[in-house]
Amino acid sequence: MSGTHRINSHEARRTDALRERQLMMLEHSAEGHRRAQVTDEGKSFLDALHPEELSRQTAA
Repeated sequence: MSGTHRINSHEARRTDALRERQLMMLEHSAEGHRRAQVTDEGKSFLDALHPEELSRQTAA
């Protein structure tokens, strides 16, 4: 099985919503592959949702 992942229509809608809110972006490689990247705004959003994860990361 390769490292590629095909997304279904539900995942595509969620991805579109995250991109619209600029919480993630899709990076295109020279080979034509796409890779999702969380933006700085997305990281801030995730940190606000799960502050316990942020405190655990900074303590390590």
